[in-house]
Amino acid sequence: MSTSLKLCDAYKIFTIIKSLVHKHLKAFLIVCVLFLVTLHLPKVEWLCCKSSEHDHDKYKKTDLSFQELSRKLRVGEPTSRSGHIVEKRNLPDEQTHILRMFPIYLEIRAHIINNTTTIPVPRISQAKVRLFTLKNHNFKNFNRFWENKESHLQRNHRNSQQKTGKKEVPYDPGAILDLIEEDHVLPECITLRFRRPLQPPTKVCVHSRREDNVISNQLRDFGNWEPDLLDQMQTFLEHSPKSQLVDLGCNTGVYTLLAARLGRPVLAVDALPANLALLQLAVLTNDRAALEQGPADDLEDLLQFLAKTRNDDAAKFRIRAHEAEKTPPRPVLFSELITSLHNAVYSKRIRMFVDITDEPNLGGMEVKELPFDYQTLSRSSRPSQADDSSHRVLVDAVCLDDLVPYVKKNLSIFLKMDIEGAEAHVLRCADHFFSALDVRVVQMEILLQRYSGSMGEMTEFFQRHNLWPSEDVNGRSMLGPEPSLWPDNMYWIKVR
Repeated sequence: MSTSLKLCDAYKIFTIIKSLVHKHLKAFLIVCVLFLVTLHLPKVEWLCCKSSEHDHDKYKKTDLSFQELSRKLRVGEPTSRSGHIVEKRNLPDEQTHILRMFPIYLEIRAHIINNTTTIPVPRISQAKVRLFTLKNHNFKNFNRFWENKESHLQRNHRNSQQKTGKKEVPYDPGAILDLIEEDHVLPECITLRFRRPLQPPTKVCVHSRREDNVISNQLRDFGNWEPDLLDQMQTFLEHSPKSQLVDLGCNTGVYTLLAARLGRPVLAVDALPANLALLQLAVLTNDRAALEQGPADDLEDLLQFLAKTRNDDAAKFRIRAHEAEKTPPRPVLFSELITSLHNAVYSKRIRMFVDITDEPNLGGMEVKELPFDYQTLSRSSRPSQADDSSHRVLVDAVCLDDLVPYVKKNLSIFLKMDIEGAEAHVLRCADHFFSALDVRVVQMEILLQRYSGSMGEMTEFFQRHNLWPSEDVNGRSMLGPEPSLWPDNMYWIKVR
C-alpha cells in the first residue's frame, strides 16, 4: 500500500513538472535565441570599458607577434596600422642588403598617432633643465669633483664688460684655449679611431689614469670605445641625413663627437660636471682645428705652385682659377651642433646626487635620490655643488619629457641610453617625448634589467610606441620575445 502511494506521489510531481515545462518552454527558447544573437552584435558604448582604457587598447600594438613581425621585415612585406600603409621603397640592389629598415623611413614624416589617442602633456613647470656652458677655466688638479664655478677674475671681467656696455666677444675657440692654457695644463685630448675613418680627425678629451682607468684608458690606449656600437650608430646616421642624436649619459662624449663629425645635431646629457667639462674642451679643440683649416690652405697651395712653375701661361691660368673660385663656406662648428645639459634623467623632478666612490671607473657611477630633508632645502643652491665629506655631487633630475623643447622637431632621433640601470625610471616619464617626436632607434644596455621586473614594463612601453627589439640598428636580426636570450647591448627600432 505504501509503495503504491509513493508511486502515485511521484507521478503527480512528474505531471506538475511536465505541465510547467510545456507551459514555459516557448518563452525559454525565445530568451535563449535573443541571448545568442546579442553575443554577436556590436556592444553599446556604455556597456564597454572606460573610454581611456578603450583608447589605450586601440593604441597598443598587439596585432603582430614577434615572429610574424620579424618575418615581414625580412621579406620586405608592407605593414599597416590604422589605415597607414608603409610600402617598400625601390632601392638599388647594392643598398638593400645594408638598409633593410631604412627604406621605410627615408622620408621624414610626422609621427602618426591615432585620433583616439591623447598625447600626454607633461607638467614641466618644476623642471630644472640646466644648460651647460664652461664657466670655470681652472683645470688645475682637475678631477671627478670639478665644479663649473666661475672664478672671481672671470666674474669681475664679465661685470666690467656689462657696465661699460661692450659687446660680447665673438666665439673664438683658439683664443679661449690659449687663455686657459696660459695658467693650467689641460687634460689630455686624443684622436678617435673609427672603423670607418672620418675627416678631419676628431679629438676627445679624457680623464687621468688615476681618475678613470676604464673608458678614458681605453680611449687613450686604443682610440676607441664600444667600436661595434659606434659603427651601428654611424650606419644609421649616414643613411638618415635628417636625423639627430640624443645622448643620455654622454660621459666624455664619444658618441656625441661622432654624430657631430657627421654633421648631426646632438643633445648631450650627463650628471657629472667633470664629464661635461671634458666634452666642452673637446668641442673647443675640434672647432679650433676646423677654423684653422680654411681658405688659407688653398692660397698656400697657389703660392707653392707659382714658386715652382716657370710657365707664365700656366701661372696666369692658375691665378684666374683661384680668383674665380668662390670662398668656401665656413665649416659647421661642433659648438653649433652640440647642446650640453647638466641633469640626471629620471622619473621624478627632484634633487639627486652622483654617488662617487673611490673606484677609478667614472662610467659606473650611479645617481641616487637625496633623503627627504635635502629635498626640502632651497633649490637655489648650485646644482653642481660637491660635498667632499660624503662624496656627493648634487644634480637636478628632470623627465625625458622635459627635453622636448631642446630637440629639433623636424629631425628623427637616435636615442642612446647609458644611465646605469635607470632606464625603466626614465621611461615612466617619457610618453610625451616618444609621442611628440619621431624616435626611430633606441640603443640601450639591458645587462642590469634582463632578469628584473622592469624588463616587462620597458617592453610594454616600447611596443606601445611601435618600437621592437633588434640585434642591429637596421632590423636584419629581429629578436624574439624572451629577454634572457637578448644580447647585453640591443636596439629598439621603430617598425611603423
